[in-house]
Amino acid sequence: MRGKRLGVLVAAVALASALLPAAPAAASVTVSGDVVCNQGGAVVGVWIQAAGGSGWASGTSVFSKSGVTAPWTVHVGCGGTPSNWAYSVYGVKSIYSTFANWGCYPFGNYPNGPGCYTTVN
Repeated sequence: MRGKRLGVLVAAVALASALLPAAPAAASVTVSGDVVCNQGGAVVGVWIQAAGGSGWASGTSVFSKSGVTAPWTVHVGCGGTPSNWAYSVYGVKSIYSTFANWGCYPFGNYPNGPGCYTTVN
């Protein structure tokens, strides 16, 4: 009898799990911003690195990318050409905001070393 009750309990738990709504998927948004290479030449490319929807941003100094799931950060090409960056500079933190201004420093130590910095969280 105990095995039968256990089987009924397992079946009830399985049925309840199947009827529960799935956790909502994280919303994808359009992220945008401005980016400046403070050293190393002009902005020649912007890659958005995100929890979901990573890819090339449209634009360079002023950019946008749709279909992004936060958090996200930037990978920026400073100098060179769109297909051959002189310097690759990465965002030092990931953010949740949909807009951010980024200042990129390929070398030197501003404020804690090379990278792209924003004050947005």
